[in-house]
Amino acid sequence: MEPAATETLLRRRTLFHSSQQTHKPLLLFRKNATFAEERQLLVETDMPAWYQHTPYILTGYRRIQHSLMGCLESLRYLHNESVNFYTHALGAVAFSLLQLHTHYTVLNNDSSASTMADSIVFGVFHFSAVFCLTMSAQFHLFCCHSQGVQRACMKCDYVGIVVLIVGSMFCSMYYGLYCYPRMQVLYMGITALAGVVTIFINTSEHFAGTNYRPLRTMLFISIGLIGLIPIAHAMISLDDTMETLLLSVSAPNIALETFSYLFGATLFLFHIPEAWYPGYFDYWFHSHQIFHVAVLFGAWFHRAGLLEAFLWRKGFADGSMGCRAEK
Repeated sequence: MEPAATETLLRRRTLFHSSQQTHKPLLLFRKNATFAEERQLLVETDMPAWYQHTPYILTGYRRIQHSLMGCLESLRYLHNESVNFYTHALGAVAFSLLQLHTHYTVLNNDSSASTMADSIVFGVFHFSAVFCLTMSAQFHLFCCHSQGVQRACMKCDYVGIVVLIVGSMFCSMYYGLYCYPRMQVLYMGITALAGVVTIFINTSEHFAGTNYRPLRTMLFISIGLIGLIPIAHAMISLDDTMETLLLSVSAPNIALETFSYLFGATLFLFHIPEAWYPGYFDYWFHSHQIFHVAVLFGAWFHRAGLLEAFLWRKGFADGSMGCRAEK
């Protein structure tokens, strides 16, 4: 951070902290505090170094609980992790219900030509989404427990992100390369390997510091962009027309999904908007919350794309055009 920007941030912190009348740092490590005391939220400078993820969220911190029950009781009051928890906890419930809806009303209705493979594909996607959202929610709920629990929950969060990315790409590759099973296996294998490497790096203690946050974010983006490789391969070397390729993956929905993820990740990486006005977005509309909503939109667009790809492939298989022999 530039010296001028640092000076401005420190000045804003001083002004913001001086306006806080409920500042009670002595509650930080009290294990037997009453519920009323637990609701006395802290400011960023009261928190231990391992909890200070961003210099721009100045207030609304829960004290370190050292208790699972204390973390659960924080669901009863508003703090700077509340929106992060509820967006993805409710999202996990929503995608669980969407899996049931898809299974019973789309794949298994009287007019459906779905196969067991289609059921597996949609099951994999919805499981990936629910797993990712659940891992995210548990991190934001229990991150105030202790340093060890926070690190463990954060690693689970990272694994969940990779599972969603890899699971989503597997499903798109199934329909996009429907007539090319050898290419399916090749690119699914590459994607799985990239996912394993990303999990290893993101759960390594060496890369755990906040200074590696840009690297971790770029790794998540990079593994998602791997999905462009089979599309480019298909456009260059396969006999399918461009229209067929675009329809087989529901390109408009994939484009909306990609935009949602990149938009959210960019704001998250650069701490927008809280970096512009530190302290003003502590409870609502800071970059991590926006990123959470962007993930929900991205997953929704991917599901919509899979449904369109499934319906298009069903019509493709039922019509006069079958799959050409794979080269």
